[in-house]
Amino acid sequence: MVVDFPWYMGMAPLLGWCLDAVVASRRLDPLLPNAVRRSAARFEFVLRQAFPDNPGRAGWMLVLWIGAAAWLVGWMLTSGSWVLAGHSVSFAAWTALFFLVLNVRGQATAGLQMQRTLDAEDSERAAEWLHLLGESATIDGGDEALAGAGVRQLSHSVVRSAILPLFWGLLLGAGGALAALAVHLVARQSTEEQLSDPFWQSVNRADVWMTTAPSWVALVFIQTALPFAGGQRGPAMAAFLNRYRERPLDRVAAAVAYGLDLGPSSGGHEDGANVSSADLHRATVLLWTSTALAAAAASLAAGLLYRFVL
Repeated sequence: MVVDFPWYMGMAPLLGWCLDAVVASRRLDPLLPNAVRRSAARFEFVLRQAFPDNPGRAGWMLVLWIGAAAWLVGWMLTSGSWVLAGHSVSFAAWTALFFLVLNVRGQATAGLQMQRTLDAEDSERAAEWLHLLGESATIDGGDEALAGAGVRQLSHSVVRSAILPLFWGLLLGAGGALAALAVHLVARQSTEEQLSDPFWQSVNRADVWMTTAPSWVALVFIQTALPFAGGQRGPAMAAFLNRYRERPLDRVAAAVAYGLDLGPSSGGHEDGANVSSADLHRATVLLWTSTALAAAAASLAAGLLYRFVL
């Protein structure tokens, strides 16, 4: 039997982005990361006991278990709703899924709040907002170091808060979007001290594989959005290509820093401008614009897929 999916099924990514931009809240945003964190801690304990002499294999098994569990949840949410209730409910489920996995507004809000607290010379409160942006390490060096770390985290957010789930959702469906994001959230739990542990080395290696292609896609949309933030495309492209030995998200951060002509505290070049609180606003504009373009492109591609292929 050939199933004729309606064209509007492809609008779910863009509608999910819009819902996240309008109604996201600080209570809802941590829902998925907290669920993954609790599950990963339990799985880690079991797997370390199961493979006491091979922590590297235990790490790969954690990736497999977390990814499979997330895949199953995504598949049941979307495919199950279509089987039980048809296209309209399946479309609502897809939209709810993207609303759940996208976190653009939460990251943008943290960036703007960090800018406000730095302008008020409240470094302690700015460090708290930086932690909400995803920085786990303690940043020393004053307001410029804090602002530079904030720009780096906002650059990472272009990938992890939007393009990572959009990319894998478009290629592999709802299960792929949730699985890739879940593996990335697990890898983010590791600290610098844990990177010498074969267990976490395996998890982070899987994360690098998951984020490499989305980082290239992010570069395309960052290049498109840079003029809106007062940046230049050429230096951004050169920085991304020259940092090929670094992790994918760090390459994206370097592209943003060079594109905005910022100094080394944000991952930019030695002769770049000192990073200030105003640069957090520029990075937030870049985050909003690039992810909006990515969501629109994903919806266009999905709409064409539903119209001509599925």
